[in-house]
Amino acid sequence: MCLYLMYYVYIIYSDHLGVYYKGFTMNPDERLKCHLEGGSEFTSRVSDWRLVYSKVFKTNKKASHIERLFYFILFCFKRLFGMNNAYSDSNRIDFLLV
Repeated sequence: MCLYLMYYVYIIYSDHLGVYYKGFTMNPDERLKCHLEGGSEFTSRVSDWRLVYSKVFKTNKKASHIERLFYFILFCFKRLFGMNNAYSDSNRIDFLLV
């Protein structure tokens, strides 16, 4: 029997802060729980994070690459348009990966 490891890129959102946070993990549900319990310095400021997007990849390398791509895209939107929340739904994000 083959056991395949899967890697997820995820985006969580805080209504209180009005910001998105992205990352990659092997278990998005457990990672969200970690964020909610203060397991990350940035996300420990509030406890209203919710998962708004996740996408699975077969390799750590691909997930890491896509996470960095999200950072670059969101950085560009913030710089060009003064937007903090450039993406609010998974359809817009999936469009970027085509």
